[in-house]
Order: sequence, then C-alpha cells, then structure tokens
Amino acid sequence: MRGGLAQGRPGFQIPSNRLRIGTPTAQDLVYVDAFVKAGADMIAVSFVRSAHDMRSLGTEPAPKGPLLIAKIENLDGIIEFSDAVMVARGDLGLEFPIAELPHLQKRIIHECVARGRPVITATQMLESMVHSPVPTRAEATDAANAVFDGTSAVMLSGESAIGIDPTNAVATLARIIERADEEFNQHVWADVLISEGRRTSGDVATTTTDAISSAACRVAEEINATAIMCLSRTGFTIRAVSRFRPAQPILAVSPDERTIRQLQLSWGTLCEHIADQATTRDTVDLALINARDHGHVQTGDAVVVISGLSAKTKATDTIQVVLVP
Repeated sequence: MRGGLAQGRPGFQIPSNRLRIGTPTAQDLVYVDAFVKAGADMIAVSFVRSAHDMRSLGTEPAPKGPLLIAKIENLDGIIEFSDAVMVARGDLGLEFPIAELPHLQKRIIHECVARGRPVITATQMLESMVHSPVPTRAEATDAANAVFDGTSAVMLSGESAIGIDPTNAVATLARIIERADEEFNQHVWADVLISEGRRTSGDVATTTTDAISSAACRVAEEINATAIMCLSRTGFTIRAVSRFRPAQPILAVSPDERTIRQLQLSWGTLCEHIADQATTRDTVDLALINARDHGHVQTGDAVVVISGLSAKTKATDTIQVVLVP
C-alpha cells in the first residue's frame, strides 16, 4: 500500500480493538517466569490494555519481585496496578490520532508523577541517529520537552539497537537531558500536587508517608538544605519524595540491593546500599559519611532525613535535619 525500503524481520501493529488475542499470552508467562528466575530487576510489558493484564503476571510485589513496567496505550486502571509506566509513543501513535499524541504524553506523565510511579518516555527520541551522527533539531527539542514534562527517564530504541553509532547516540541524549535538567522548573510539581491534594494511596501508612515526604521537600526548600535523605527498604518512600521533583538531590538509602537497582529509574535519586545497622541513627551517620566521601555533600551541610521510627513500622513517620559530620 505504501512504497519504501523493506528491511529484514520488520514488525507490524494491529489496532487493539481488532486484536482478539488476550495479553499476556501463555508464552509471555513462560518468559516472565524465566526472567524472574534469572533475577531481572524490571520487566516491561507490551500491549497492556487493562489493569487485569498486569495482575495476570502473578509476580511478587517489588522489591521481592521485578518492577513491572506497563507500556501504556490507555490510562484506565493501568497506572494503579503498575510499578512504573513507559509512554510507548509508537503504539500510541497508531492507536490515536497523531495530533493527540503530545497531549497524551503530558497526561500520562502527569498521572504517573502524581501517583509516585516512575515514567519512561520512549520511541524515536533520536530516530535520525540510526543512520546519522547527529540528531535533528526537532528531536533534540522533543527530548528536552520530555524532561520539562516531568518524565523520570528517556529511552532509546533503534538508535542503540541497530544504529551506526550507539555510543554516540547515548552520549548525545545524555547531553540534551542534562542541559534540560538545568532549566527544569523545580517548583511546579510540588505546587501542582499540593493544590490537587494528590496522594499515592488512601491507607494510613501511605498517607503518613505522603505527608512526611511533602513536608521534607518544603523543609529542604525553606532551610536551603543540600540534600534529602530517605531511608526505605522497599523504595516506596523514595518514590513518594521523587514525585515532588525537589531541587535537592534525593539520597536514597536501602538495605535491599534489588531496591537500589530498581530506584535507578526514579527521578533525582542518588542510590546507596547500606546493610541494616543497629539503629536508624547508625544508618544515617554511615550514609552521611559515604555521601560526603562521594562528594554529594560536604561537612557542615544540612540534610533533611526521613525514615520510619523503627524497622517494624510500615510508615515513614520521622523527619529531622542533620548536619553532615
């Protein structure tokens, strides 16, 4: 129907309303089991059409299980039952009119940030670099705009899979997003989420964590703290802070190594694995010394620290300001 260059092993897409195959398929579940046994930290699920698709995978919740990333074509219920979301613009562009795509991207990113879910913007970020050593001006602008929209991460596809110079593509994208980070409006998200009264959940433990996370960002801003330190076994508290997009780096501390790896996807985090210490204070002291030695903070800097009162608590309920030794 359309002329053009044909390449080997191309993919094709069927509109979801015409696709009668259920997802995930039986073979998908076999793959998921293999990934879980191999210790995969994250699994991205394609063609997600409902929350039921995500529940059907049957994996343990993160961090015991992998972080489940939904490649999303619609919002209804999917974000709530996903650990993270990928804005799959290739699929979106086929399911919806092209003029709707920019607005869908912004809406999905907004909903993910509001719910404390990491969100990846993907597909054709620097598509011309599959064959060219430099991107187009429009592609550079598109990548920067994804950062301004609040995305947690951007992802290359063909540029690094089959491109002529994948290293150059990655380095180019890194330069673009690092420069965009310098212009990112740090105050917008906190103001928007507070004005909307958005919470990540409704139970007492998570509502408490939400309140402490919000307070930590406000305190850090008011006292001009150098960093916000979060102690968390599962990573939930760190993602709750990350959704406010604070100006300060988030020092993410956890005794769970898988949690640390999964948190690499969360916006603004500097992650460090620290084994369980005798007390929370011991953990904080050790984490501050390590952060100082790595150059993230300096002696005398003020750091806002949030944690649970004890290892048994299910909520982050303590906030304090600590000076770096």
